[in-house]
Amino acid sequence: MRNFGVKCPEYLKVLAEQLKQLEEDHIIQRIEGYNFPPEVYDKLTERGQKLGPILSKLHSRGNELSS
Repeated sequence: MRNFGVKCPEYLKVLAEQLKQLEEDHIIQRIEGYNFPPEVYDKLTERGQKLGPILSKLHSRGNELSS
């Protein structure tokens, strides 16, 4: 993440680190647009899409346990 002399809020640093880790784990793919201002998109890879049903079941189970 480029700084350009501007102090970045902590939550943006955490988000950038998490996105970088997801990219390294091949869960998301980073797509950079060469426009001005620069645009960056993140897209789920096939591996990331396979995690959807698992995460959905974990979410449902968490809701069941909290009720």
